[in-house]
Amino acid sequence: MNGPANNPGNPYSAAVIPKTLGLASKLNERRENIIVKSTQIEIELKVLPKKRRIPADPEQRNSCAHGIGFAILVESDNTAAILLMRSAGGPAALTRFVRGLGDTVTRSDRYEPDSNRSAGVLDTTSPKAIATTAQRLLLGDVLSAGARAQLERGMTDCKPGLNRLRAVLPVSWQAADRPGTSVESKTNDYALVRPPRRAPLIVAVYYDAPGVGLDAREAVLREAGTAFVQWAEFHGPVTGSTR
Repeated sequence: MNGPANNPGNPYSAAVIPKTLGLASKLNERRENIIVKSTQIEIELKVLPKKRRIPADPEQRNSCAHGIGFAILVESDNTAAILLMRSAGGPAALTRFVRGLGDTVTRSDRYEPDSNRSAGVLDTTSPKAIATTAQRLLLGDVLSAGARAQLERGMTDCKPGLNRLRAVLPVSWQAADRPGTSVESKTNDYALVRPPRRAPLIVAVYYDAPGVGLDAREAVLREAGTAFVQWAEFHGPVTGSTR
């Protein structure tokens, strides 16, 4: 599923890059739970809102850099994403990481929130590129089994995208997603979807509509999600009512 001109090769603002891919790059370094021990990170963590700094759930609290991963994946916290990207070597290091995965399109150039503002090819990707990279991270052997499970769990618990692709998936389908948004025009989402009795699927939708409100843009993503469900049901033995 693609945005304007239905062209999977078009560059789109990759608002979600510093979050999921930044976290994945750190998981790749450690191969398991990431515990960022940098003094700078531990000090700067204090600027995070208290309710996001330490998750109540013990497993979440003890993983992903003392709650940084929880803040990034579940709450989509920009401050946490910035801190993690700094510890990973910055935007250039993140671009090198995705190049190592074979992704020649996705690029990271700036920290959030600047990365959410359009500036030519800076901080862009394409639906095809991000879906392929997500497949390698979540379903391939780039990360250890434990790291993959941790990343998927955080995406499953993600809150900001619940009104997008996941809103129209059948109840029996498990899903983990990462949304991306710029206030001005861009609304994105990609998801790992696990229908029953078949292999998992990856879907990515990028929509750019200047002057259109967020509610209307999210409605377009739900329409794309409905088309995805229809395609998946036609191509495989899937059942379940729609939520």
